Amino acid sequence: MNENIDLTKILKDCPKGWGFYSCVHGKVYFDGIDSDVMQVNFKVKGHYSTSVCKNGKYNNITDSECCIFPSKEQRDWSKFTAPWYKKDRFDPKTLKPFDRVICKGGIEIWRCNFFSSYNEEARSCPNVCVSGSYARCIPYNDETKHLVGTTDEAPEYYRYWKDDCKHNTEDIF
Repeated sequence: MNENIDLTKILKDCPKGWGFYSCVHGKVYFDGIDSDVMQVNFKVKGHYSTSVCKNGKYNNITDSECCIFPSKEQRDWSKFTAPWYKKDRFDPKTLKPFDRVICKGGIEIWRCNFFSSYNEEARSCPNVCVSGSYARCIPYNDETKHLVGTTDEAPEYYRYWKDDCKHNTEDIF
């Protein structure tokens, strides 16, 4: 159930202040990871701090038990899905010159093209292709070829842009 857990990995992207449950303190709030000693720090009702080892125990005594949980009701870390986890997304900066791509501006149709370069200074259309610069540019492959000539939305993995039809390099992830 909670054997061999590593809270330093599970909580590595956890925002400060996120609430958890401690069987010792009740409601606790994530305060960070001390990677030097591999401990996870929590605030208790904003007044003082407490730390647990990466296995969720207050100490590494072999017969002690995990005392920090996702919630009072959910005490199994293996079933915990962190809502802050970032989904992997396609990064257009991984495209290379002459890669086959499909691209479009905001509401126009997807068109076949060849990728040339990525221009970070051109915030609204940073994807430079043979026929021009585009806001959206994704690889042409079996998962995306059905989009050519349509205004359909790209598969979730390839959607690195916001839905407002303008691409901003700060909004990729």
